[in-house]
Amino acid sequence: MLTQHTFHIHCIGKNKDAFVSSGISHFETQIKKYCRIEFSYIKESSHTAIPKKIMEDSLSLVKSLSGINNPFIISLCEGPCVKNSVEGAKLLQQWMNQSLHPVFIIGGAFGLSEDLKKQ
Repeated sequence: MLTQHTFHIHCIGKNKDAFVSSGISHFETQIKKYCRIEFSYIKESSHTAIPKKIMEDSLSLVKSLSGINNPFIISLCEGPCVKNSVEGAKLLQQWMNQSLHPVFIIGGAFGLSEDLKKQ
């Protein structure tokens, strides 16, 4: 059972679309029956050079994890992913059984650094 576990979602930038905010609010209401969830919105880098922006955003995400004991980073980005929700649930349970704390991270418009994706 997940109810004693807190899932963390750290994202670059704050959502600006009302329909997305409404969806997040609905999700939080539904999921709190099963577990706790905490969203952290990290300020987006002001750099205009894309590689520099990606690097600074990724570093900000890593810094935001400092208060989480034994974080296990799950990058939500393009690339290989879990095939279905059942497989994902099994992986989450496996990580929690190992006393890891899954933290979902979402990059900015240009994504995450390659180093962060590999963690």
